[in-house]
Amino acid sequence: MERLFQLKKTQKIKNKKIILGYAPHLIDKNSFVFSPLMLDCPNQVNYEVGSEEGVAMLLAHTLCPQIFQTLKNFDMGYLSAESNVGEEELEEVLEFIDQDAFCMILTQDFLAHPLGHKILSILSACSDAMGFPLLLNTELLSSYQPLGESNGIIARITHSNHHQLRGSSQFARFCKLDHLQNISILARDLEIQTNFVLDEKMRGVIAILETPLSYPHYPYQKIQIQK
Repeated sequence: MERLFQLKKTQKIKNKKIILGYAPHLIDKNSFVFSPLMLDCPNQVNYEVGSEEGVAMLLAHTLCPQIFQTLKNFDMGYLSAESNVGEEELEEVLEFIDQDAFCMILTQDFLAHPLGHKILSILSACSDAMGFPLLLNTELLSSYQPLGESNGIIARITHSNHHQLRGSSQFARFCKLDHLQNISILARDLEIQTNFVLDEKMRGVIAILETPLSYPHYPYQKIQIQK
């Protein structure tokens, strides 16, 4: 039975949900989130930017190990090290579900990965085997270009009604930025003038770059900041 659906913008989900990627508007007390960003959610796992394929495989193996019986090259230890997702964190997912009904929400963070088709295939197989709905919460997608080493300044490019770079106090110190400082930002296919907003609720060194422009690429991008 087909269990793959497009998530509607106004759709409300009351059941437990595993959210793969950045979707703060969907987070509530019944959410378990996988994201490189440290979000306001008690149930979350922070993984390395660019390791979405490994995260999807680890999660699918935790939920539905039988679909990997014919896969000879599956190395859980390697994927765990590359993605920074440990076995104890994956066990927390099982404790969170606790045999209750749940769904899984897949965002642009995962589908815009170069192996997004493989991620979707693996999680669809897991959905079919276990009987949970797999919901897609995505914008227009385009080709992915790998970040390479995840050094430097990284921001999650997010659709909004204005231009703004938001970051934690740790990010501000790292980039030597002041609250409301005017800056220019360069990223892949994007150049904007905006200001920096210090967000005391944010943590970590990945910023959020808000823009009203459509951005169809992988949302985590290296950026250059000109003052």
